[in-house]
Amino acid sequence: VPIDDIPGVGSRMRTRLALAGIYTTADLYAIEPKQMRRIWNNVTGERLWYALHGHAIEAEPSKRGMFGHGRVLPPDVRTPKLARELCRVLLVKAARRMRREGFYASSLYMWVSLRNRSIKERGWSSHHKLHMANDDQACLMALDALWAKAKARIPSHYKIVRVGVTLGDLTNASTRQLDMLINDDPQRQRWESVTNAMDSLNKRYGKSLVTMGPWKLPPGGNLG
Repeated sequence: VPIDDIPGVGSRMRTRLALAGIYTTADLYAIEPKQMRRIWNNVTGERLWYALHGHAIEAEPSKRGMFGHGRVLPPDVRTPKLARELCRVLLVKAARRMRREGFYASSLYMWVSLRNRSIKERGWSSHHKLHMANDDQACLMALDALWAKAKARIPSHYKIVRVGVTLGDLTNASTRQLDMLINDDPQRQRWESVTNAMDSLNKRYGKSLVTMGPWKLPPGGNLG
């Protein structure tokens, strides 16, 4: 087969292979695994060598870095109040995905794009610390704190044209460690129980049957 039919061999890799004197799939097949690793500059090359030679190689699980959602706001939803309501829905969606995949977050990031008559567009962003949380109450309280900060910093005459939220600094649920200084684990456990009950009901009966606070979609009902 042509060498560029092999997954991972694009134009840049063909150049790198040519510099090593490798032009065909037969040439690639004939080299040693450690040489393959040096050409690829990481363990992927060595894993590919074993795959080409018929060994069963399982791909390593990808490491999740964050969960988030963003959206351009329709023209009639560009006030701070309506943008905040939409941000809540985006955040709850991200938190649900995070729980399904078994993670906790230690940070919530929020960004907005702003516009008025004198400027085309400018941005504002900030973040709020979480204490390895994944329940809706903790995430939404952090969002409230960010919106309070945004209200103090963003001029009232600016239109909010885009919003985005990201849950980051993730920890796998199996390796979660409690913060001894905060000592809020009893409270977190109660809110996690509430959130898990809501997730169970929503999974069984509808995606937004039970929510914590308002669940207001933009006009047309399309969240994106």
